[in-house]
Amino acid sequence: MAKGFTLLELSLVLMITAITVAAGLPALNRQMAMIQLKQNSATLVSYVQSARALASSTECQARLGLKPLGKEQVQLMLELENDPLLKGCALWFETTNGPNTRQVKIAEKTIDSLTINRPLTLLFQGISGSLKAESASTIELSSRGVHAHITLDGIGNGVLRYVE
Repeated sequence: MAKGFTLLELSLVLMITAITVAAGLPALNRQMAMIQLKQNSATLVSYVQSARALASSTECQARLGLKPLGKEQVQLMLELENDPLLKGCALWFETTNGPNTRQVKIAEKTIDSLTINRPLTLLFQGISGSLKAESASTIELSSRGVHAHITLDGIGNGVLRYVE
């Protein structure tokens, strides 16, 4: 009597394995998209926190611009604006960039695999670092079919909510 498996048995096992893997792929793709969205949301929130901290520590108004770039890309640009009426801000600009500089770009980053619903500018007040009232808003994010909302108000802390 021969030992081993027949071609039919091997084919049957291979077919069952393929069906099981195929059934699990959509769930795996959604999980990967959720991980990507969480990672990109964390990057966005860290830029919001950096803008708030810079406004507070330099006493200058910080501007964080969010701009959609084509398909699933968002550009972030963080700038500080010189306000000669605020002594701390004027001193910071004088020592780092020269007193006649109106604004300086601190950071610029492009986030891939992320979409926002519209261009947005967040303004953080010098000294307090709080988000200006006209900048309070909800940012709608999406990545590969998974959606989230970040609500920003007051001191600029974001409340992140995933949408099913």
